[in-house]
Amino acid sequence: MTCVISDMQGSYDKNVTKNFVIKDDVVEKIFDKYASVVIPPGIKEISDYAAYECSKIKKVVIPDSVKKIGEYAFCDCRNLEFITIPDSVESIGAGILLGTAIYNDPQNWDRSVLYVDNHLVDTRNTVSGIYEIKKGTLTIAEGAFMGCTQLTGIVIPDGVKRIEAFTFDGCSSLRSVTLPDSIEYISDYAFLRCKALDSKPSVPKKG
Repeated sequence: MTCVISDMQGSYDKNVTKNFVIKDDVVEKIFDKYASVVIPPGIKEISDYAAYECSKIKKVVIPDSVKKIGEYAFCDCRNLEFITIPDSVESIGAGILLGTAIYNDPQNWDRSVLYVDNHLVDTRNTVSGIYEIKKGTLTIAEGAFMGCTQLTGIVIPDGVKRIEAFTFDGCSSLRSVTLPDSIEYISDYAFLRCKALDSKPSVPKKG
């Protein structure tokens, strides 16, 4: 087990010790030192609360080695106005951009839904009726539609593989769920308190 603190000044060097705490290819902590943060190549995960309340950060670039972004990873980075989320990411925790400049800019929202690249990262609880997630979307963040009591139907596009915990928690009017064949995992807690659903959705059978 190795624990490395690293600084992105040029190429990734495990002997440089300034900007990150890294353990076993996981960024556990991002220090509030620079306006621009480039996550080192080879990193597989960004931990929960990794950059919580880092007010200096304005830009984050995530490499295509990352598969998971933990909950509230960049929450309350109030000046964060740009982030890349590569297609390699398969799981996104709740509230990763809550309280950021990205989250607070109305122009970044599409009908009460916040997308970053090919990922749906958050919604407002004003989403209503039948909502069709954009084609090309690859992940839906944990808890993304939580409390959307006016949502009556959801259409999930091909390419999405996972429905995380609490994604539709409290969607009390949700009656229809259209799943693609690409779905491989549905959390037992994905559809909590969806009292209008006749049965809990399950992973589609292949073949």
